Amino acid sequence: MNSDFGERRRPSRLVIALLAASSLLLVAAVTLIIVLMTDDGDASTPVPTPSATATPSASATPSATPTATASAEPTLPPSPIRSFESSTTEVNCTAGGSIPLTFTWDTAGTTVSFGIGTEAADAEPYETGLPAVGTITVDYQCGQPAGWQQYSIAVFLGSEIVARDTILVSE
Repeated sequence: MNSDFGERRRPSRLVIALLAASSLLLVAAVTLIIVLMTDDGDASTPVPTPSATATPSASATPSATPTATASAEPTLPPSPIRSFESSTTEVNCTAGGSIPLTFTWDTAGTTVSFGIGTEAADAEPYETGLPAVGTITVDYQCGQPAGWQQYSIAVFLGSEIVARDTILVSE
């Protein structure tokens, strides 16, 4: 009686060759995916290659000499906020209470919103419809939980917000 139980068959050379080839293809595919995913898209720096130099020869007609033309650098538009300042950015709260602060701004907008305790004076304004160039005086309330307070402006051009700025005043 011929039984295969307990006998071991050796894989054929063809099976071994197919396994080796598929393993190599898998490694190549994984390597290609890694290279493509980590490529930052920067082209390599070009390297100059030697070229033949033309020898000047006499010519009956003069040729025009090329002149360099300057290309204009693109200029960014000026910031809508020319300045936003506070009378101080540090207050002495040893006596407690409140301390008056004066804020001034100069903008290229049409109106300004002023905010206290927010970075978005347009969303949480203390005052709205202020002039594009203006001043406001408010009281700093000593004893802020964080030890500071933020004051902000939002600049409007018509109904569109064109810029924001924030000043921190600390105790």
